[in-house]
Amino acid sequence: MHTSHQNPYETQLARFISLHLESWRPYGFYFRAEAFFNFASSLDDIIGDDPGREGYYGGKSLNTLSHGESFLALFQSYCFQLDGLYLLDEPEAALSPENQVKFVRILQKNIINGNKQYIIATLSPIILACPDAQILSFDHEMVSPISYEESAPYRFYKNFFRKPQEFFVF
Repeated sequence: MHTSHQNPYETQLARFISLHLESWRPYGFYFRAEAFFNFASSLDDIIGDDPGREGYYGGKSLNTLSHGESFLALFQSYCFQLDGLYLLDEPEAALSPENQVKFVRILQKNIINGNKQYIIATLSPIILACPDAQILSFDHEMVSPISYEESAPYRFYKNFFRKPQEFFVF
């Protein structure tokens, strides 16, 4: 049988995922930066029919906020307060370094206040620095746990900040 899409990392990832939720509630959330505008617009439609839900997301339409503010408003929102599994694909896409730190603090607060598990695909050394995070590397054929200092984003930024001018020489 021939399939048009084969990704060995997808099948390997399942071996590394285990849910650590004391009482599983069937709630999950998938966040992808590229789909955020459509999500925020759908929320506007829902709020139009049920204005009481506006408070779930900070009391304003996410589309009226800056890109970064709208991401943070979502991460601080009601839907991120629910216990469950959250899959986040590059949540740093619209976040400044300061807001990436705020994002990690939101994660920490949410984890302490319930049964939540986050699986995050990120290139941000700030998000990778989240205390107690398990970092998995997909850089080789076998998915493997690595330390923060072994991560490619950390190594890149460490070298960049040491001598940034070297990165712009032809």
